[in-house]
Amino acid sequence: MPTHSPEESKRYREKHKEDLKLRKKLDYEKNKAAYKARARKSEKQLMQDPEYKKKRFAQIAKNHDTPEYKAWKKQYMKEYRAANRGKFTEYERRRNAAKVGCEVVQIDYEALYQASPQCFYCGKPLKREEVHFDHYVPLSKGGSHSESNIRIACPFCNMSKKDKMPEDFLATKDKGLSDSGGHPG
Repeated sequence: MPTHSPEESKRYREKHKEDLKLRKKLDYEKNKAAYKARARKSEKQLMQDPEYKKKRFAQIAKNHDTPEYKAWKKQYMKEYRAANRGKFTEYERRRNAAKVGCEVVQIDYEALYQASPQCFYCGKPLKREEVHFDHYVPLSKGGSHSESNIRIACPFCNMSKKDKMPEDFLATKDKGLSDSGGHPG
């Protein structure tokens, strides 16, 4: 196999720049998983070096401290939350449950709604987009984040109940919700 001089190789690369770029891109697409695994492995190995780790975190902090990045991140998170409302809400619920030491389990909210599409507290029929999922026994009072402790509620009842125990809320509700002005509609 003939070898080329560095000058010949350079001329070839300049002459076929676009072809080489396309070939490289196609190779990357074909072997993306392997490239990413190699990059992760390299980064993990490099992170073992305390000096590299210190420099890398300083670089990340510097890049993330710019007004442009902060504005981009804020807009990105706003769009992400809007596009992934259910996923983000579930993440928040699970995070809050874990913060108070509750067992965190996966909950099928759609099945809960399908089983009973009305407010547990006032009986109002609810459309899917107006449903609130309430912890019957509040997390702050030792309730669990599980299907057996989740109730379908209308926004008014859920926000009126807040972190009250069910008996306290139902007693207040039975008195006509006098402290909150009564149920609308």
